[in-house]
Amino acid sequence: MVNGSSTYLHDANGNTTKDGLRDMNFTYNRLNLPRQVSKGGDELRYGYTADGRKREKKFNDVITRQYRGSIAYDGSGNPEYLLTPKGMAHKVGNNWVRQYNLTDHLGNVRAVLEQNGAIPQQTDYYPFGTAFSVANLNKNKYLYGGKEYQDEALGGTLFGLADFEARFMDSRIPRFTSMDPLREKYYWISPYAYAANNPIRFIDPTGMWFDEANEKKAFKQETALNKQIAKLEKQIVRLEKKGLSTDDLSARVTEMKSSITDIADMRANESTEFRYANANSKNNPSGRGNPTIDGVGTNTVTMYVENNTGSKSHEGRHGGDAARGTLTLENYNVNHEVSAYKAQYGYSGSIAYMEVNDLNKQIAFSGVQPSLSYVNSMNSITPSFVNSMGYVAPARLSNNMIQNILTPLYPPKIWTGRGWHYSVSPTQWNNTNR
Repeated sequence: MVNGSSTYLHDANGNTTKDGLRDMNFTYNRLNLPRQVSKGGDELRYGYTADGRKREKKFNDVITRQYRGSIAYDGSGNPEYLLTPKGMAHKVGNNWVRQYNLTDHLGNVRAVLEQNGAIPQQTDYYPFGTAFSVANLNKNKYLYGGKEYQDEALGGTLFGLADFEARFMDSRIPRFTSMDPLREKYYWISPYAYAANNPIRFIDPTGMWFDEANEKKAFKQETALNKQIAKLEKQIVRLEKKGLSTDDLSARVTEMKSSITDIADMRANESTEFRYANANSKNNPSGRGNPTIDGVGTNTVTMYVENNTGSKSHEGRHGGDAARGTLTLENYNVNHEVSAYKAQYGYSGSIAYMEVNDLNKQIAFSGVQPSLSYVNSMNSITPSFVNSMGYVAPARLSNNMIQNILTPLYPPKIWTGRGWHYSVSPTQWNNTNR
C-alpha cells in the first residue's frame, strides 16, 4: 500500500502488475522484462531480442523508436541519435550534432553541453533519481545513472520510470518493478532495492546485481589508474617541450584508459558477475600466489590478483575480454596474454620475469634461483616475450629424485582449451583450428 490507498500488485514471478500510484498496469515477457504498460486507453509496448536487449518501443501500436546497439532510429527507420562514451550525437538533416554530458561521481547526467557551447539541459536529482524539475528532460533522456528516462504520458499521467536494462526503476518509491535476477546471491538485500538502498555511495549499472565489496575494489582500481594517467600526461607535456620522445609513455596512457574500459565493460555485462579475489586464496585453482582468472564462460568470473594495480590490470584485461565475449576457453591464446601484459605494463612501467633459456635451465637445475630479466618498453611485449616466460618448480626425475626445473609459464596448467597457439590472432585461431 502507498498513502494508504494505492495498491501494488505482483505476478507469481514478483513482477509489478499494478502500479497504484500511477494507476498503470504492466505485463511481462518470459524474461520478466516489461512488455506492455497501459492506462486509460493508452498503451506502451516494448520489444526485445532473444537475449533481452531492447529492440523497439511502440506507443498505441505505432513504433516510436528502434534500438540497435548504441544507435537509435525513429519509427520510420531513420537514424535519430548515436550514444557515445561522452554523450550522444543527434542526426539533424544530413549532419550529426554532438552533445556532451557532464556527470557526477555516480554517473548521473547533470548537464548537457552542445558543441557550440550552449547548455540546453541541467538536471538535479533527489537521492534515488527523481528530478527536481521535469522541464527540458526531453533534450536528453539518458539521465539518472545514464539510463533512459521513459517520458511518455499514459492516460494523462507521466510514466516516468528509468530503464536499467534488466529492470525498470521507479525513483518515487524507490524500487525496481521486478525482482533481482540474481537475488539469491544477495539474500540480505530486498530484491527490489536500488543500490542496496544507498544511492549516494553506490550505483547499480544494470539492475541485475550489486556487490558492495567488488564495486569498492573496482572503484579503487579506477582511481589508481586515473591518478597514474594524470601523472604520465604531465610527464609527456614536459618531454614534448624538450623535444624528447613520448611514445612509450603515450602507449602506457592508452593501455590504462583501456583498463578503465575493461572495468566498465565488466560492470555493464548483464549475464556475468565479476569478482576480485586475493591470489593467495586457498580457492585459487592455479595455486596460492599465482594470479589467474577462473570461471570464463560461466555466470561468475573470479580474478585472482596480487595486491597491486598492475596485477589487477592484467587480470582485469582478461575480465574485460570475457565481458566483451572476445575471450573464451576455446579461443584463448598467446595474444590474450600479450594484451594483458601490456595492460600490466601500462600502469607499472616495468615487468620482471624469469626467462626460459639454456643457461637459466642449468642454473635452476643446480638449485640456484636464476636472475630476473626486465621489460621496460611496450614494444618489447610480444608473443615471443610471453612464450619465453618461466618459473622454477620441483619435478620428479626418472631416478625418483626431486629436482628444480625451469618450466614455461604458458600455457597455464589449469587451462582446458584445445591447444596453445603461439602467433596468430584470436579470431584467426578460432576460425582455423576448430
